[in-house]
Amino acid sequence: MFTKNNTKILKGVAIILMLYHHLFAFPNRILINRTIKYIPLINFGIFNSAYILGMFGKICVSIFIFLSGYGLYESFKTKKCNYKTILNKIKNLYIKYWKIFFVVIPISIILKTDGIVINVKELFNNLTAFKISYCGEWGFISFYVILLLLFPILKKIIDKYNFKLTTYFILITLLNVVVFVIRSDWIISFYSSIIKDNYQAFEYLPTFLMGIISSKFNILNYIKNIKDRLYIYNILCIFLMLFIIYMRILFGIVIDFVLTFVFVLIITYLLNNENSLINKTLIKLGNESMNIWLIHSFFCYKWCQEFIYYPRFSILIEILLIIVSYIWSIIIKKFYDCLKTALLNIKNKKSSYLPL
Repeated sequence: MFTKNNTKILKGVAIILMLYHHLFAFPNRILINRTIKYIPLINFGIFNSAYILGMFGKICVSIFIFLSGYGLYESFKTKKCNYKTILNKIKNLYIKYWKIFFVVIPISIILKTDGIVINVKELFNNLTAFKISYCGEWGFISFYVILLLLFPILKKIIDKYNFKLTTYFILITLLNVVVFVIRSDWIISFYSSIIKDNYQAFEYLPTFLMGIISSKFNILNYIKNIKDRLYIYNILCIFLMLFIIYMRILFGIVIDFVLTFVFVLIITYLLNNENSLINKTLIKLGNESMNIWLIHSFFCYKWCQEFIYYPRFSILIEILLIIVSYIWSIIIKKFYDCLKTALLNIKNKKSSYLPL
C-alpha cells in the first residue's frame, strides 16, 4: 500500500534535488563578486557531476506537482470536492508561507539583504505571491494556487468520463503539446503581463494530471506491492534513472509529465522499505520540505553564501545546506508553537479576570 510516508519519502528526494539545483545549476548566482569554488565528485570535461545533477534537479517542482495531484485525488476519492474545501487548503498554504515570510524578511532587512524593497506595492505583491520579488523560489506558490483552483473542475471531468489509462495518457500528451505550442514566443507576446507571469502553472498542468490519474488507477499502490525484487530490476532502474537525467537536461520541462511519472515509479520501487535509515531520513526531510523550500535560498544566496560553500566538496555543501535549512525549519515551528501557547495563556488569564 502506498502510504503518506511514501509521499514524504518522495518529497524528501524532491527537496534534496531542489537544493542541488539551486546550489550548482546557477554559477552566475554563486560567483558574482566572490571567489567561491567547489569540487564536484566527478568531472565531465566542461560540465561536472554537481552541475549535471543541479540541472536535473529542476524536476523537483514537477515531483511536488505530481504528488499534489495524487494527494488531492486520494483525499477526495470517497468525499465530495467543493471550492470551500479548496479555499481552505489555499488558506492553509498561505498561513505556512506567511509564517516563513514574517521571519526571513525582517532578518533580511536587518542584514540589509539585496533585493528586499519595503513599500506598500512590494509588500502586497510578495505577501499575496501575486508577483514575487523578494525570493524567486517563492514563485511556485501562485502556480500551485491556480492548479488548486482548477482541481474541482478536473476531478469532475475525470470522474465523469471513465476512459482507459492509455486514453488518458494520450489526452494528457495532446494537452501538453497544446500548452507548449501556446507558450511559443510568437504567441505569448500577445498575452498580458499577468498571464505571462502565471502561464507556467499551465506548463505543469499535464504533470498535475498525471498525479491525478496515478491515484485514480492506483498505479503507485501496484508498484509498492511488487514482491519480486530482483537485482536485475534494480540495475534496470538505475540505467533508466540515468536516461531520465539525460532526457530532462536535453528537453527540460517539455516532457516532465512523462519523466516525473517514471521517476516517481522508480523511487517508489527502489525505496520500498520505510524502516530503512535512508527512508527515515527522507521522511523527516519530507515533513519539513515546504519550510526548507521557502528558506534555503536565503542561506545559499542572500545571507551566508561563503559559509554554505565553505566545505568545498559538492556533496558536503549539499549536506550542510540541508542541515542548516532543516534546523531553521524546526526552530521556526517551535517559535510559532511557543507564540501560540503564550497567546493562549494571555487569553486565559484575561478571561479569568472577567466577572462572573
